[in-house]
Amino acid sequence: MMRPVGDELKVYLHRKPVDMRRGRNGLAALAREVIEQDVFSGALFLFIGRRFDAIKILYWDRDGWAIWYKRLEAGTFQFPFSETGRKEIAAWDA
Repeated sequence: MMRPVGDELKVYLHRKPVDMRRGRNGLAALAREVIEQDVFSGALFLFIGRRFDAIKILYWDRDGWAIWYKRLEAGTFQFPFSETGRKEIAAWDA
């Protein structure tokens, strides 16, 4: 299983909900244009669905895109903000 790790790992959250039908190219475009980061940097880019019950994580893994997708059967993901734009958050090993 691929799992990006390291002290230098950056995680960016796109705070405006997106259409979860977007694929790797559409999500990469959002990362470039809205989050304004290099999509090939190895950072994780998180995108939330309109109903806050789904999340996609986009990651460039040296030779191709990896996308993780999770949809909750009940409940929603909770985020403490609703503004649009870029939010950098820390990642750590639990």
